[in-house]
Amino acid sequence: MSMATEINGLDEYRKTCSVIFGNATASQLKFLEASMQLQQTAFTSCDGIVSNQLKWIENYLNKNKDNSLAINQFLKICASTINGFMKLVSMSYDSTTSNIESYNRTLISLNEYFFRIKDDQREIEDLTVKS
Repeated sequence: MSMATEINGLDEYRKTCSVIFGNATASQLKFLEASMQLQQTAFTSCDGIVSNQLKWIENYLNKNKDNSLAINQFLKICASTINGFMKLVSMSYDSTTSNIESYNRTLISLNEYFFRIKDDQREIEDLTVKS
């Protein structure tokens, strides 16, 4: 087997690896975009539901002034419960974000230490085969 054949094989392998990562990156970006669009649509729906609910409650309170004190107390309890729940959700997001950032820093360190890849580089440097 000639050296030219070996280099062509290496070039073909390098090209294949590049295609694999290019496709994976493109698919990942499409997934993230679709996820964000779904999340935005869901938030818009929730906003509409809450807005309609608030209008309904306001109309009910205006028509039933006698029951408004009990309903107001109930709504205060609901608001307090929701605020507590949202604090838990926020803490969960913060914790998960912190874990992801930590994992990312670990991968960057591993790349730099074991593979000599800097965070802003795409290819491995100075990895020559020594005989």
